[in-house]
Amino acid sequence: MTHIKVVKTLIAVLAATAFGACSDSYPGLSYDSLEQSSSQGQTGTTDPVSRDPLDAIVLSTNTQGNFPVKSQTRGIGAFDPQDTANVLRIWQAPFYVFAFRDGKYVKSNNEELLSEPDFSRWVYAKSNTGSSSSDNLNFHCLLDGDDYYYGLKTHFNNGQLVPEYNGVDYRNLGGLTGYQRFYYSSANAEVPYNFFAYYIDDIKITNLSTARQTDRVAYNIEIDGSQDLMCGKADLMKEIKIAEGKDTVPREQSAIYKKWKSLSQNERTKISGIGGYCTFAGHRGIHPTIDLKYQLARLKIECIPASKSAKDTRVLKLGIMSRYKGTLTVASRNVEEVGVVWDNDIDTLYMQDIKKVGDKLVSQPMATTEIKYDPSEESYIEQEEWEKIKTITPLGSSLMVVPADSYYIKMVLEKTEKGKNFTYTTKNILVTLKNEPKTFSADKEYKVKVLIKGLEEPEIYARPIGWGDGGDIYLEEN
Repeated sequence: MTHIKVVKTLIAVLAATAFGACSDSYPGLSYDSLEQSSSQGQTGTTDPVSRDPLDAIVLSTNTQGNFPVKSQTRGIGAFDPQDTANVLRIWQAPFYVFAFRDGKYVKSNNEELLSEPDFSRWVYAKSNTGSSSSDNLNFHCLLDGDDYYYGLKTHFNNGQLVPEYNGVDYRNLGGLTGYQRFYYSSANAEVPYNFFAYYIDDIKITNLSTARQTDRVAYNIEIDGSQDLMCGKADLMKEIKIAEGKDTVPREQSAIYKKWKSLSQNERTKISGIGGYCTFAGHRGIHPTIDLKYQLARLKIECIPASKSAKDTRVLKLGIMSRYKGTLTVASRNVEEVGVVWDNDIDTLYMQDIKKVGDKLVSQPMATTEIKYDPSEESYIEQEEWEKIKTITPLGSSLMVVPADSYYIKMVLEKTEKGKNFTYTTKNILVTLKNEPKTFSADKEYKVKVLIKGLEEPEIYARPIGWGDGGDIYLEEN
């Protein structure tokens, strides 16, 4: 897959019950007056935390089960549906959500709505707000988190993104009955909002105090190879295009398809005219979908014994030279800026082991790994029939690296001979792709197979697996 629709129906607004299905009308809710006041550019005075529960924002998702997770110490790599720890990964992983007004609202006579949205304004933040102003009427900000610098912290639960309650994980409060609800604007029912989400693992942020700016939220980050990184935005017009059969994607794959075809033509015209997710659309079951995209390429390393000398050989360390610094834009007035712009600084990112410690998945330095050797397969070794060799030794977890045209790999090997240990450090070995496109891409996984011949330069070949077809990999000595 080239990307994942992680937060399908992310914000299901105005639900009949906290997690129930949306209907087209809600008895007792004076919505007509809200629509009228919004179209006239007027605003109300309702406190966002005391509104009718019918206005509650419900975070939900149609997860594919392929996501990376958060560790309490270091990053724990990529979500992998074939990984037995994947359930625990998803359980631990926090996804952060922001929502801000989508541009100027020219139908209003309110000066704040006529201005560009100010991403420094906050609505739910309780700490680190500094001199920034609150925004209880959602003129600028619809959704953020307790900590001013981050979005709303959520976790997956049975296909839904559920927020924490006053900074406490809802899962420690008796399940879904203890989570906090959030609300769309009751004063600005036709004002569209952009929804953003991101997963950052424990990636180091070096500019946290200045990350939230007037026109964007952008983090200066540094990765270490053990972490995964995703971010994305909602695009209602794209969903409408798919739902109406005006895209190459089958209309049934639109997150809003069933609800969209049930609306009247007037309702569809109005929502299309508004152009974004809002209270009016939410009342009609049109919920945001955020396409979360991987920002890093994934390399998995496996060793194959390629000579009799591979016996008693151990790998002490493996590193890949990669860019590691960049600017991650998680929300912006210009939604096309969402993503990472990487600096050119290079560092060696080392393979890690992902271990379960107690009830946590944590990243640790890769343990010394002995190359498995099966004498019954020596005929394959002699004939260099590498594909037939079943004795394969995986090294650590995967390495998450910045997309590039090539990388350099270096290994430290150790071998016992006559009771003594000898070590050997390989040269930098160039990793390139043979097939087009000749670039290691984000959201793709590449399997690198290292042919171990004892304390000699290894040979390496590779093939793509997993996330997407990444092409064949060949390594050459520098």
